[in-house]
Amino acid sequence: MEMDSFFLKKTILKQGSGLETPRDGAVCNIKISPVTKDENSGQMNCGVQLNSLGSKFTIGETDSEFERIINDCLFSMKQGEIWDIQFSYSQNEKSDETSAEMYTFEGSLELESFTSEKHLCELSDDEKLKLCAHHKSKGVEQFNLKRTVSAFHRFSKGLKILLTLNEKNFLKNEEYKSLKVALYSNIAACQMTTGKYCHVVANCSEVLYMDSRNEKALYRRGTAYLKLQDYGKAAADLQRTLQLNPNNGAAKQQLDIVNKHIKQADREITEGMKKFFQ
Repeated sequence: MEMDSFFLKKTILKQGSGLETPRDGAVCNIKISPVTKDENSGQMNCGVQLNSLGSKFTIGETDSEFERIINDCLFSMKQGEIWDIQFSYSQNEKSDETSAEMYTFEGSLELESFTSEKHLCELSDDEKLKLCAHHKSKGVEQFNLKRTVSAFHRFSKGLKILLTLNEKNFLKNEEYKSLKVALYSNIAACQMTTGKYCHVVANCSEVLYMDSRNEKALYRRGTAYLKLQDYGKAAADLQRTLQLNPNNGAAKQQLDIVNKHIKQADREITEGMKKFFQ
C-alpha cells in the first residue's frame, strides 16, 4: 500500500493569518495554479484533472494520491497562505498493475479560507461511529473499482477513528462490533492483493478474536499462511473454513495446494532421515 517514490518541496510565498489550520471535514476554498505544462497535451501530467478538484476541497475526503498530497499540505496552512510546491510520485493504484506511471506537479497552492470544524476529540461517540461508517462505505466503493490503495486509505482512516472510542462503552453495541470487524477484514483484503501477508495474518486474527466463525477472515488468513509457507497453520484455517462452508471452492483449492506442500515436505524429511542413518 505504499508509493514507489515520493518527493515534495515547498516554499512559503505568502504567510497566512491567524493560528488555526484546517481540520478533518473542513471545506477549504483553494486555488491550484500549475506553472508547467506538457508540450503535447498542454496539461500537466499530475495524475488528475486539476479542474475536477474545483475551488472547494474537503479535508479527509481524498481518493487519489494527488489529492492526499494536497490534503497534507493544507493541513499545515493558515488562512490566506500561499505555497510554491513541487512534487512527484509514482504508484500502483490497482493491484493488477505491473508498473507505475510517474506524475509530477509544480505550481502554487493558495488556501483562501476554510470552515471551522470540531477536533476529533470533540466529536461525540455517535459522530465518530457515523464518520467510521462513511469511510468504510467510501472504501468499499474504491475497492469495487479495484482502486486498492485508495480503499486501503479509507478503511485505515475509519479504523483509526474507531480505535479512539473506549471499547468498554461498546461491549453490547452491534454497530461498533460490525464496523470494527468489517474495517479489519477489508484492510486485510487490500493487503492480500498487494502481498502484505504478515499484515493479513495480523488483521484477520483481530477479526477472528471478535468473530471466530468469520469465514472470509479464516480463508484469507489461511491463504496468507500458505504464501508464508506456514503449511500447518494454513491447513488448520482452511479446514475450519470448509467446516463452516463445505461449498467454498476457493478454500478447497487452497487446501489441496497446502496438502501437496505438506506431503512434499514429509517426503523430503523421510529421505533426509534415510540418508542420515545410512
